[in-house]
Amino acid sequence: MSPHISHVLLTALLCLLQTGNGQDDPTTITVTPATLTLMPNVSDSTGGQVTISCRASSVGDDEIMTAINIERVLHASPNADPVRVVAASVVNTDAVLMLTSLQGSATVTGSLNGKTITLTLNRANCGDAGMYICNGGSVLDGGTKSYTSSRNLTIEVNPGPITMTLL
Repeated sequence: MSPHISHVLLTALLCLLQTGNGQDDPTTITVTPATLTLMPNVSDSTGGQVTISCRASSVGDDEIMTAINIERVLHASPNADPVRVVAASVVNTDAVLMLTSLQGSATVTGSLNGKTITLTLNRANCGDAGMYICNGGSVLDGGTKSYTSSRNLTIEVNPGPITMTLL
């Protein structure tokens, strides 16, 4: 097998990650699409679009949201602590992109008042694959509640046509 074919297969293998099921708790996180397939020879500067939405789906009208965040643990570093990607809080009610490495390649919408924040990765690549975690906090009658749900983002690379020659 030629070194080029080996490299393509290895790249495809490294990017192929399994999709898991999230849990639908009082916060709901959706990843669209849950599996992104990139075409051959995709560099880190290009990729596909992925939308990650975090919504306080069953928080009561009498509850006051205090925070809603999207965090992630990349599949490349599964034992790392979650990194906050997007945040909205009582201090800054509009959703704010927290990761400077995503500036220019991601957009953020939503607010604490709307109980939804959305992260759009405009050029998602293999390095963005991982577990995305939606965290929310609220206050009801002086007591606090916290909510968490998560969803995997799988990114695959289509290696394109492969030819094998016997030596």
